[in-house]
Formats: sequence, C-alpha cells, structure tokens
Amino acid sequence: ENEKILILGVGQTGKTTMIKALSSFDETYIGQIFYKVKNLKKYSDNEKRFSVLFSEPVLLNSTINKNIDYLCEVEGIEKFSQEKKKELLDKFLINKQLDEKINKLTLCEKRKLAMLRAWIKKPEVLFLDDQFVGLDENEVDDIKLLYKLFFNEKLVVIAVAENKTI
Repeated sequence: ENEKILILGVGQTGKTTMIKALSSFDETYIGQIFYKVKNLKKYSDNEKRFSVLFSEPVLLNSTINKNIDYLCEVEGIEKFSQEKKKELLDKFLINKQLDEKINKLTLCEKRKLAMLRAWIKKPEVLFLDDQFVGLDENEVDDIKLLYKLFFNEKLVVIAVAENKTI
C-alpha cells in the first residue's frame, strides 16, 4: 500500500510486457506472480483493483461521455450526472465537451481521459506505461500535475519509462 515504483529502461527491453504480466492484462506468461499472498491468476477480474494506463490509451471509439458511462457500467459504479462529468473534465484538464468524439482528441487528451477513468475506478494498483512519450513539454507538465491526484491516494503505483522521458 502507498508504494511508488519507477522502472527506467531503454526502448524494446520488455517494460510494457512486464506491465502487461503484472497487471494480468496478458496472462500468457510462464511462472507465477503473487498479489496479496495469492497467485494473480487465481483472482477474478472483479477482485483485481488494477488500472493500467498504456502509452496508447485504451478507450471506446465513441464520445467522452460514453467512455465515462461505460466504465461506470462495467465497474458497477453509479453513473455521474452531466454536471459532475463536466467537473471531472475540468479536474483532469480536459477542455472538451462531453459529446466530443475520441478520434478528435489529441494523444495528451486521450491520456488524460484514461487517467480520469482510472481515477473513477479507485484502483489499489495503478500501472503507468511510458506516459510521457509523444508529448511536448507543456503536456508532460499537465500529466505530472494529474499524477498528484493518484499519488495522494493510498495505492501502489508502478510506472515504466524510457530514460530520456523522465
């Protein structure tokens, strides 16, 4: 609980593969990974309170609004009012309307939306995969600012990054 781990390495060295295995996003690995003294493969998806933020955000090809609603539906969280969703967009520095299509968002805006969804989920473990790649200096500053929302929570954060992006 409340651990922050940063793993640095050059490109193509298996950092993303490690994140996929640790988060059970990909369970084709050989061996065992234990979480809270139990083999990770023995947990149901509902028992794992993980969020994974990949460098290429995993979002529905729809609108911001539907991305938020879908997460709530899947996680069994009561849906937010339109007003609350707008507050969340402001909190996560997303200067867009709820009906904005995902394919119209910049990479940074997509990452912010993915972070917003992860924050709603309230994970025990947050995995961050190369979140600064492809962003300019101002966008990196925005993402770092938003990390503080998570770092103030009592959760484990495991981040991987290329040496040159930190």
